[in-house]
Amino acid sequence: MADKAGVTKNTISDIETCQKFARANTLVQLAKVFETAVYELLKPDDVLPDNLTDAIARYSGEVREAVDKIQSSYIENIKR
Repeated sequence: MADKAGVTKNTISDIETCQKFARANTLVQLAKVFETAVYELLKPDDVLPDNLTDAIARYSGEVREAVDKIQSSYIENIKR
């Protein structure tokens, strides 16, 4: 996975253990590896308490729009 995303295994480990936040370009690459949209990587886990899950779910549309804009901007910059 790390090789396909163009990052080190340590970077993946740091992201998984919350030692680092993934950069936008890393999120885009990981989404490609998993064949999904970037916002899917940011969705809350089922293990969150219901009240926290509900609170986060209320903002999922806004997060999805923001991530889509970041992803579009990143792709446009690559094309240049």
